[in-house]
Amino acid sequence: MIDVHPETKEAMSASDWKAAYRKGTPHWADDLSPSLFAQEFVGEMKKAKAKTVLEVGSGNGRDSIFFARAGFNATAMDISPEAVDMASKNAQDADVTISARVANAEALPFEGNAFDAFFSLSVMHSTKLDKSLPEVARVLKDGGLAFIYLYGNTITAKGKTTDVIKLDDYIKLLHEHGFILLDFYAEQEDEFDDAGEKHRLFVALLQNGCHGCMHVGKAGRSVCLHGNSLSAF
Repeated sequence: MIDVHPETKEAMSASDWKAAYRKGTPHWADDLSPSLFAQEFVGEMKKAKAKTVLEVGSGNGRDSIFFARAGFNATAMDISPEAVDMASKNAQDADVTISARVANAEALPFEGNAFDAFFSLSVMHSTKLDKSLPEVARVLKDGGLAFIYLYGNTITAKGKTTDVIKLDDYIKLLHEHGFILLDFYAEQEDEFDDAGEKHRLFVALLQNGCHGCMHVGKAGRSVCLHGNSLSAF
């Protein structure tokens, strides 16, 4: 069995996220400039002719606001009510419309096949991936795009390492839930951040598996035939 949420894991829990926002604006919510990943993902969504996008862990709303400005119907979701209020206010100040909701990634409050695209930056490692990833697959339309950036581990300046999930287990979990890897990389950060941590980063551009597609798994390779297109990893 894949251990996707070991007891030694020290990533922020749902209560940690809520507490951080209750104390005031956390440092990661100061910047309203869209992330570079969001800017790149807009190009992918346009190529896929996506119209709707769900962001999980939207924080101050900067990336959902950017998606809305780019012409997408954006839903910003966060587990912290304070973060959702912040995102709503920032969207209003930016004169754009987003739908902002309080919810948990492990039980998304949406119908199946509701979104063309999914985006999550530096959040999903705080969830139980064996619960949150199936939810992402459920709410994404067949062939829909997903961008997920998460931490595979955390290393502290004191030398302690805690794992969220191993690379091979993460790839297996993605495949088990029908995701096709369009692009992927893993990278170990060299420098410690202001919190005295560095991480192994897993960055994935995914396509949701589709009904009637043929999936072939061989030596870690997943192939999906969708109409006349072929995506493989």
